[in-house]
Amino acid sequence: ERVELKAGNLTINFVKKLVIVNGEELRVSPKEFGILSMLAKQPGRVFSREEILAEVWHGDSYVLDRTVDVHIARVRRKLGENAFHVTNRQGYGYCFEE
Repeated sequence: ERVELKAGNLTINFVKKLVIVNGEELRVSPKEFGILSMLAKQPGRVFSREEILAEVWHGDSYVLDRTVDVHIARVRRKLGENAFHVTNRQGYGYCFEE
């Protein structure tokens, strides 16, 4: 399993649970990291909201699909100029593009 992903000036370290942009560590919540790492480990694969909920929230039944969108929006905001890596496939879900 890959330890780290580098895409331009973005580095995601899956072992240390770090997201680094331009050498600066970003503050991301465990859920945000969970989503980002799930997408980044399989670049180009589209994950449905249901898959993300099942993986990151471990099937908590009280969580709404919209929660995924809110967390994705936060991740994108924190990534700033690197937000383009996290893409939305309308009607399908989310994907990480290298």
